[in-house]
Amino acid sequence: MLVARATGRPLSQLLRERVTGPLGMSATAFWTADTSRLSTAYRPGPDGLELLDPPDGAFAAPPAMEHLSGGLVSTAGDVLRFFTAMADGGAPVLTPDEVAQLSSPP
Repeated sequence: MLVARATGRPLSQLLRERVTGPLGMSATAFWTADTSRLSTAYRPGPDGLELLDPPDGAFAAPPAMEHLSGGLVSTAGDVLRFFTAMADGGAPVLTPDEVAQLSSPP
């Protein structure tokens, strides 16, 4: 929320401009209209697996509030693009020094 207010733009727009766009991550967003590509999410329960979120659930419509703490859907290919960029030094979204800061212990 703070980033969106400080920049005057939605978080989805900033993410697209600064991360997903430069990395070619075209299938990563806060929601998708193509729910046929989403899988059903389950969680362990006392009697086995319990439904957590169906494909037409939480990520089938724009969220009330965009947030980066577990609020994105993506494809394996897009996740691989992101991790590859980080492993290769962060370009084009981060410098090698920024990647080192993010991946070093506190």
